[in-house]
Amino acid sequence: MNVLIALTPEVTAALIALVGALISVVVTCVGIWINDRQIKSKMYANLVSGSRNTWLNEMREYIATLLAEAQKAGNDYKPKEYYVAQYQVLSRLNVTELKHKQLYESILKLERGGAEVYEEVSVSIILLSSLIFKEEWEKVKEEAKR
Repeated sequence: MNVLIALTPEVTAALIALVGALISVVVTCVGIWINDRQIKSKMYANLVSGSRNTWLNEMREYIATLLAEAQKAGNDYKPKEYYVAQYQVLSRLNVTELKHKQLYESILKLERGGAEVYEEVSVSIILLSSLIFKEEWEKVKEEAKR
């Protein structure tokens, strides 16, 4: 059984409308997919940036507390706040990275060294942490651009 549809102007118009509708659906679906990916990417970047920013602020506080308590105690007896700050900093470092490893070692040197090394080691801790914070802040800015 052969069914032939004559391409009358009405049929042609209907086919054009159908093809246009299908193209519209495909374009809309692709647009939704792209938009969804962009939203997810932006949400991820915001989450990571926020986490890095929190990490930076907490590290600054803990390092300041660590150094202040070490100086206040004269490195003879260190109060609980010193050890809390020390462990908070040490546990946040990635010792596979050189500057993090150097900061880790400087903090341990502060612990072992006593008052005679406080000035030298505290300057080292401040400089190393500043370099680490700068690198992390650059990462935050880069992620915020995405």
